[in-house]
Amino acid sequence: MTYAGSGFCGAVTIEVSGEPEAMGYCHCRSCRSWSGGPVNAFSLGQPDAVTVTAGR
Repeated sequence: MTYAGSGFCGAVTIEVSGEPEAMGYCHCRSCRSWSGGPVNAFSLGQPDAVTVTAGR
């Protein structure tokens, strides 16, 4: 499976292939501060599965 995504302004787009290695939610103080929200959702995968398709 291939997933597509972009930064907020759309200048950088990426594709990620394969299934995530792990996924989760965190609500610790550090994750709340970093994400600017009450919960931080994330997925982890191998760096070589990511391809930048536009931008830098």
